[in-house]
Amino acid sequence: MFPNKSVAFEQSVLWLLPDIMNIVIKQNIHIEELWILLENKVQDINKFLNGLCILYMLDKIEITQAGEIVYVSRN
Repeated sequence: MFPNKSVAFEQSVLWLLPDIMNIVIKQNIHIEELWILLENKVQDINKFLNGLCILYMLDKIEITQAGEIVYVSRN
């Protein structure tokens, strides 16, 4: 999940976070649509969901009841 001696940065969930944010900053998007856009790069649904959880915990995104991911803009 996180980079260390045996997991390269490119194989970690942290590598995915900028890709998620680049999409979510531009538009609100449903979780399934985001997965379709990123599945060729991620190829692991668990890593994708972990990335969403990290961004949610960092208060960078909100997830609505309808499953839409919304960028949280803080000043």
